[in-house]
Amino acid sequence: MLESHAAGIADIPTQDWVPRIRLCFLSEDPALYAKRVAVAHQSRIEAVKAMRYHLRVDSMPADDMHSLSVEQINRVLTLALNSKFLRVHHAACLSNSSTPP
Repeated sequence: MLESHAAGIADIPTQDWVPRIRLCFLSEDPALYAKRVAVAHQSRIEAVKAMRYHLRVDSMPADDMHSLSVEQINRVLTLALNSKFLRVHHAACLSNSSTPP
């Protein structure tokens, strides 16, 4: 009788796999747990977006691409350096810097 009882217990799974992000300890604050899960979920979405973007860029054909001329490079640099965002960002960096540029 003891043997059949032991066999019945062996049939019951004693372990189960749980993803770490889904594991909430009893001593953990439920609000912090929910925030941790939300941040992890958003981070995963952003990581997938970045991987898809880089895959698409890496998969673009680069054959038959011509180099930019000096005039085109200068035009791109002029437009970039004259952008409002860069001027504001550069000014903020200079004001936060302890040494002059």
